[in-house]
Amino acid sequence: MGLEEMLNSIRADTESQYARTISDANAEAEKIIAEAGRTSQRIIDQKRIQSEKELQEEKLRSIASARLEAKRRLLAAKEEVLRKYEDEALRYLKEFSKSPAYKDFLLRMVNDGIAKIGSEAIVQVNDFDKKLLENSGTGDFQLSEKTIDTIGGAIISAQDGKRRVDNTLESIFEDRKDELTLRLSEQIFGKQT
Repeated sequence: MGLEEMLNSIRADTESQYARTISDANAEAEKIIAEAGRTSQRIIDQKRIQSEKELQEEKLRSIASARLEAKRRLLAAKEEVLRKYEDEALRYLKEFSKSPAYKDFLLRMVNDGIAKIGSEAIVQVNDFDKKLLENSGTGDFQLSEKTIDTIGGAIISAQDGKRRVDNTLESIFEDRKDELTLRLSEQIFGKQT
């Protein structure tokens, strides 16, 4: 074998190896590209699922927040309506304290307090009611010189100050306010479940 033949044989082997290496490299590159494609698709699918989940969670949060805000506004509106009725009730009590029927009511409240405290109780009223009681000529009580700031009614106390009955219109209204508010609320807004 001559030099020329040897060179041709080496060249042929080299070209064959080169072709195999290129072919193997291309096959490996295709495998890597295919795996990268599958990996990127998995990542895209995971991100899409995660984004959809986050979007759904945000949607639910927004709906819950909107419902909560609607309930808050409805409650505020109901409270405003009830507050107006309360103001109206207090206005009615002021009108009642100036009516002819009020004197009998005042005497009943004073007598109720005296029954609870005992005779010789001290009765405190506002300036207007003090004149009514001074002219009534009834009752076994001592009318206090001190007046109280009230729409009407009386505070009846024992001589020693240890016992006291608050029969003012405001106190009676406050004692019954929850019950009245519930009834009014049921009438206006219906029964709540």
